[in-house]
Order: sequence, then C-alpha cells, then structure tokens
Amino acid sequence: MQMRRSDRQITDPAAIQAILDACTILRLALVADGKPYVVPLHFGYTGAGERLTLYFHTAREGRLPRALLAGSPACFEMDIPGEIIRGKLACNFSQCFASIIGEGTPRAVTGDAEKRAALDALMDHVAGPGPHIYADAALRATAVWALPVDRLTAKRRGS
Repeated sequence: MQMRRSDRQITDPAAIQAILDACTILRLALVADGKPYVVPLHFGYTGAGERLTLYFHTAREGRLPRALLAGSPACFEMDIPGEIIRGKLACNFSQCFASIIGEGTPRAVTGDAEKRAALDALMDHVAGPGPHIYADAALRATAVWALPVDRLTAKRRGS
C-alpha cells in the first residue's frame, strides 16, 4: 500500500522484520460492545511479508475475547520511539520513530499443538528461544489468537 509520505515508507522485508523484532508490544484496535477499543498486547509472529501472522493471548472471558470472537477485522500498530527533535517553535518539534501499522481478521487458535506453537512464537519473541514449558491448566485457561496480516505499512522518520 502506498503511503502519502513515500519518502518515509519502508518496503524492504529485512527492515520490516527488524522493526517486528525490536517491538515487544502491539496495540490492537477493534470494535468491542459497539465502541472503539484498543489494547496493548505482547505478541509473537511467524512468517514474513505476505505470510506474516501475529499471535497473542487473552483471558477466555471479557471484553477483548468477546470482540475477537465477533470475527470482525482489526488493525494494529507497533513502534520504536526515537530521539525527540527540538525546534525553535513548538510546531517544529518532532520525533524519530519506526512503526508498522496493519490489518487482518483475528481467529481463535484451537488444538493443543497449534496453541503451543503460537505461544512458542510469542515466548521466543519476548523471552528468547525455548524450550518453553506450559502448565496444562494454564493452557486450558488461556485463549490464543492468530492475526493473519492482510495489509501492512512500515514507516521510519530519522534514524
């Protein structure tokens, strides 16, 4: 997807993966109970480019899982904040950053093998390579979600 500020757009898959690797929180935005809702989540991922899938977990009950079960599209954002750029006037201040914004339709991850693989992707991303051990009771109490990414844009301002 072409951005208005194409001079800031990142299209190199390796550069996009570097942003994914550096971010540990994504902000997931969707409609919950008829109102806009955004929530920060730890995440993991598999694939790259057009095959990118993000994984995250929630409790089994509550506002977020209800919204996810509705099957509506969602969008997400993740970013790496950088240096503040000071200006002589307030309107000349800015900030360096790298960010990814994308869209997809979340789906519940079902089956123990798929759930463990999704949680392994999450744990590998936030805690480093496994092996990761999960208590069976915790697995049963946790809802795991996949977000196959349909579209994304990546952007950088400054270095």
